[in-house]
Amino acid sequence: MRKRTQEIRLAELIRDISNHPYKEELIKLMDEQVKEDTIIVN
Repeated sequence: MRKRTQEIRLAELIRDISNHPYKEELIKLMDEQVKEDTIIVN
């Protein structure tokens, strides 16, 4: 994906989440998913 396309998609995602009626729940779910998918190195 080109850098410009990625910037456009990110802006659209931020806009859509900001306007969503359940944005707090969406952000919480995304945060949980990132935590689950992240490998912790000690």
